[in-house]
Amino acid sequence: MRYLRLGLFAGALGSVLATDVSAVQAGDPGSHCAGGCGTVFSLDLNTGAEKVLHSFQKDGTDGTSPVSRLTEIGSMLYGTTETGGDRVGTVFAIDRRTGAESIVHTFTAGADGIYPEAGLKKMGGLLYGTTSYGGSTGCGSSGCGTVFSIDPATGKETVLHSFKGNPTDGAIPEDELIEVNGILYGTTLAGGSGTCDCGTVFSIDPATGEEKVLYSFTFGSDGAYPYARVTNVAGTLYGTTPEGGNSSNGGTLYSLDPATGRETVLYDFGSGGGSVPFSGLIEVDGLLYGTTCNGGDKNAGTVFSFDPATGKETVLHSFQGNMTDGNCPWGDLINVAGALYGTTEYGGPYNRGTLFSITTSGSEATLFGFEGKDGAVPAARLRYIRGKLYGTTAEGGRRQE
Repeated sequence: MRYLRLGLFAGALGSVLATDVSAVQAGDPGSHCAGGCGTVFSLDLNTGAEKVLHSFQKDGTDGTSPVSRLTEIGSMLYGTTETGGDRVGTVFAIDRRTGAESIVHTFTAGADGIYPEAGLKKMGGLLYGTTSYGGSTGCGSSGCGTVFSIDPATGKETVLHSFKGNPTDGAIPEDELIEVNGILYGTTLAGGSGTCDCGTVFSIDPATGEEKVLYSFTFGSDGAYPYARVTNVAGTLYGTTPEGGNSSNGGTLYSLDPATGRETVLYDFGSGGGSVPFSGLIEVDGLLYGTTCNGGDKNAGTVFSFDPATGKETVLHSFQGNMTDGNCPWGDLINVAGALYGTTEYGGPYNRGTLFSITTSGSEATLFGFEGKDGAVPAARLRYIRGKLYGTTAEGGRRQE
């Protein structure tokens, strides 16, 4: 589960996963969300008004703890909850006009997958996603995770690949997939070749289900535990790792040639500025933009830019982690007409997270501070639709006891 993932870095992977999965399967589906089970929300960029479209309920029937980006099909938004349903997650749909929510698929803690944390990729009438655990092979009773497709019209789910884990395959895919020329690309937090179990970049052909490990991280200068999705810029994949690197284990920014599997570290975090990047990258006018959860003036995270042509990294904003600013930006930034928008998991007037904007020159503003009943701990990338930002919070909301 997302809130236990940092513990995976320090422990025996298989035993931690098995304990985690069995505990949730046996427990109350809403026991982990005492502060509310999460929301889907919108924010009007013209008025600044935030609106809760749906609050997930403690009984778990509609899902709990959404941590993924929403995907738009017409007036419907599709997303995942990492728990709820049959305790181990759902795919849901919500009408952004009315707030009516429905379950598209309930995961069953078996071969179909466990804990879908990533957003869904729309492609050819189907939605493609990952589950962090589950599947038919590997990692003991917990499973190493899956890549799946789902038909939003019928709810039919098909597992395209079950990860096998170290030493032949990846394990624990956390973030969403991207598509390049009909092939899907993603990362796994663990697995890979060798003895490290430090994560991979992989590809999968959705037509055949053939999966390939393109690169296995070694926890050296190349980085370790890639959490975020990769970004395609002119045929080269760019990504981040929250650990590894040469200086102080603060993570890396890397490029990868998908044709050859050659990985190149472009920047080493922790030598100053930000550290521990959990977000992916976006490209705007030739520069890459991202966030770090730690580092900066107050060790509350940063927004940065990176020039792939020169290797220069620039900290655009250091979060202050106080009542007027955020703490620990997690989800990827989005670009709306030259302005960048994102969220922080904590900070703000209630320390329940913020929604912020920042220009490419570094002028940052907090647009909204979450209170709890309107959501808390926003961790996912936002979605822009017709003057409004749509997103999810992992906690908070009004819940029925």
